[in-house]
Amino acid sequence: MFCPKCGKKGGGLCFSCALEEHPIRFGKLCLEVCGCGSVRRGREWVSGLENVLESVTLGLVGFPPGVSVRGVKVSSVERGKKVKWDASFRLTYCGEEHVEVVHCRVDVAGKTCPSCGKKSARYYEAILQVRENPPLFVP
Repeated sequence: MFCPKCGKKGGGLCFSCALEEHPIRFGKLCLEVCGCGSVRRGREWVSGLENVLESVTLGLVGFPPGVSVRGVKVSSVERGKKVKWDASFRLTYCGEEHVEVVHCRVDVAGKTCPSCGKKSARYYEAILQVRENPPLFVP
């Protein structure tokens, strides 16, 4: 069989023609980042931007039908008002493996995480344990 678009030998539409026909989609996303470096992921705050970028990348980038993602590796992160990084995807299409490098970019919103909010409000918690003295040994 040949690719109906370009004539390459293979089993139907080749990978490059599939990307031309159905380009990679990018979703809109805004990361909430605290001054201490924590990033909000769902309802929880996670320390370190690098710990969140792989899951953010998988949710941000959409591939054409028939393409399955085998893995993603994030590299060269630049921070500022926008976070920019390169993501290297290992993809499978029609039984063949491909590597695709995608340049990702998301907006950053400055927020305060709960622990920094408590520190700025001078809120402290402690656990106080009150115990009874053991009775003295009386013969």
